[in-house]
Amino acid sequence: MLTALGCLPSIRLTIYRGVKLNLVDEYPVGQTFVWWCFSPCTSSVITLQSEQFLGKTDTRIMFIIDCCSGNDIRRHSYFETENEVLLPAARQFKIVGYLDSGNDLHIIQLQETEALFHLIELVPKMSAPAVSHSNQPEILTKSTQ
Repeated sequence: MLTALGCLPSIRLTIYRGVKLNLVDEYPVGQTFVWWCFSPCTSSVITLQSEQFLGKTDTRIMFIIDCCSGNDIRRHSYFETENEVLLPAARQFKIVGYLDSGNDLHIIQLQETEALFHLIELVPKMSAPAVSHSNQPEILTKSTQ
């Protein structure tokens, strides 16, 4: 996964993530924290209307995230219309705002920040291996020079 993400450019944009839990007390304004998991998000707030992502009922949190390390994986996703952006694991954020918008919807605004030290490194881009178009298998040997 890290190798694949390392081949995609990181982009800076505002993205959205929906969570169907009440975690408001865990995200006080001003706090800095790390999301350790890969986090699927969307660049289209409309996508969150689906019950699969956020929906319109029950307790939920919508994160509005100003990120600089997102990877646009729309062309690599089975669901291209979801405008999926994947945040790599171990990204640090600061909570810059909170809004209780009523109807059990809480909005938390996040700003991605630079950690004091690298928490995880994406594998750098590598050149593609040579592709053989013959029917014979190609044997690769390691050079000792």
